[in-house]
Amino acid sequence: MPDIRDTYQFIWQERFYSMPYGRLHYVDEGNGTSLLFLHGNPTWSFMYRRFIQAFSDRHRCIAPDYLGFGLSDKPRTFHYRPEDHADIISQFIYDKIRDSFTLIVHDWGGPVGLSYAAQHPEKIDGIIIFNSWMWSLASIPRFKLLSALHSGWLGRFLTRRLNLFVKYILPVGFARYSRVSPDIRSAYRHPFQDPQSRAGVRAFPEALMGSDAWLRSLWDMRSNLSDIPALILWGMQDRAFRIAQLEKWSQVFDTPVIHRLPDVGHYAPEESGESAIDIMDKFIRRSNKGG
Repeated sequence: MPDIRDTYQFIWQERFYSMPYGRLHYVDEGNGTSLLFLHGNPTWSFMYRRFIQAFSDRHRCIAPDYLGFGLSDKPRTFHYRPEDHADIISQFIYDKIRDSFTLIVHDWGGPVGLSYAAQHPEKIDGIIIFNSWMWSLASIPRFKLLSALHSGWLGRFLTRRLNLFVKYILPVGFARYSRVSPDIRSAYRHPFQDPQSRAGVRAFPEALMGSDAWLRSLWDMRSNLSDIPALILWGMQDRAFRIAQLEKWSQVFDTPVIHRLPDVGHYAPEESGESAIDIMDKFIRRSNKGG
């Protein structure tokens, strides 16, 4: 994909992890202790480009695109449920990351990545969370409404045929979308150019309620994470994940470090950019098991 790398400054070597469903694209740059970046919906590893550039001189930075996202394959036979993504990421970690690592998650990257972390806490040096969760959202009307919209025929039509989530819902997630350059906007739209490529985008909002039992099972494992060092960087202008969701993390981790980002929305890794790098760097240095 030379054009996408040149246009969007996504300059790293293409790597693919093959599996029966298709090929998983991932970035794997640098040497040293490992950092694993997991994206949400409807984003991809591109969101972490500045972090990869900042940390790859002293860390191994690994950022996969889930099936159906980014530069990964978009198979017709895959279900695209978050628990299916979690299984694939677990296998990917087993095959590609033999040492312990710091886990960085955003949005659906939280449930997907913390599913692994709760089952293998000994592998986790620390956890960095941007506007995410790992519990049931079934009691919150706005999430029920979003899930219901995308579960019906109209929502499926709007997402698959008109690219509703990428063109309209994603921009609303930013505190100030006007600050996002046309090239960056284009980079987020690039992987979803036809109806078939949007199956993964549609499945995630359906799963807010459809995968509720799985989300509840993650919450039941939260004690496995309690003593892992945790840094929470929270966009305070997030219209979906609000103060109540931020405060609930105190029921997961014993002593989380919390940084509130006042002029940042839901897509905090993109919006916080350089301001988050120093905070993350200090945390990684303190929590890394390898020193």
